[in-house]
Order: sequence, then structure tokens, then C-alpha cells
Amino acid sequence: MKWLVNRFVFGREITAWQATHTRAATEACNALAAELIVEAQGAIAGLNFTDRTFRQADFITERVKNRVRDEAEALADRLLGDANQDIGQLFDTKAVRLRISDYPVRPDTLFDGMGQLLRAATLSFNTTTLMHERVRDYVRSMLVKGEPDAPALLEQLTTAYARAAKEALATG
Repeated sequence: MKWLVNRFVFGREITAWQATHTRAATEACNALAAELIVEAQGAIAGLNFTDRTFRQADFITERVKNRVRDEAEALADRLLGDANQDIGQLFDTKAVRLRISDYPVRPDTLFDGMGQLLRAATLSFNTTTLMHERVRDYVRSMLVKGEPDAPALLEQLTTAYARAAKEALATG
């Protein structure tokens, strides 16, 4: 019964809080992904053919992964801080993000390198374009849309917001 009363009385405020912070997280994660992709594309331009073809995972691990992780963690802290400050004014609860992913990079294999060469040859792409795609896919999977066992930052945040909203309604 308490949950029903809380839902009726506080539901609109909680729904607005969740929508506002989900929208802010979506915009921020997409903006950060775009910024990091452009930055990585600039670095790719300076790589030689061998690195672009056979050392893509090394490039992502050495030059992209740490940058994504550092920026994503700072962004998550800021977004959760803002969300918790706002919900704290309404209820005694807060959003907590469970860090699930360690920002894994899929390693290169000989098959990958040969596949990249064949794809480049048959589709009139060059290895730089293929590497851009791989970096873009990596950054987006870490920040916007991940895998079921490794959700992206945005998915982690929206889950935290939903959990906090549910808790706020339950305890109101």
C-alpha cells in the first residue's frame, strides 16, 4: 500500500528526475564518444600500413582504451554526482553505478589481419577506414551500447537511475 501511495504522490517527480538524468547521460556519452573517435582518427593518420592492418588491438589498447576509461570514469562521477544531488533533495536515496566492464579490447589474430586485407581489397576500402570502424565500434561499445556481459557506461547509468527511482518510490 505504501508503494502505491508513494507512486501516486511522488511518481511524477521521480519519473522527471530519471528522464532528466537519462537524457543528460545520453547526450554526454554520445558527445564523449564522438570526441574520442575524432581524436583517435587523428592518431590513426600517423600509423603505418602494418600497424593499421595487423596491430589494431595494440593501438586500441595503448592509445584509446586508457583515454576512454579515464574520460568515462570522470564523466560517470560527474553525472552520478549531479543525479544524486537532485534526488537527494527529494528522497533519502542515491544512484549507484556498478562498474561491470574493464574496457576490454578484443585481440588481433592472424585471421583478423588477413580478413582486414581481404576486406580492404574486395570492398575498395583501405586499412585506415577499417581501423576507424574498429575504433568507433570499440568506443561506442564502451560508452553507449555494450554487450550483455559488459554494458556500456550509458547502460550502467540508466540502470543505476532506474534502480534509484524504484528504491525512492519504495521507501518514499
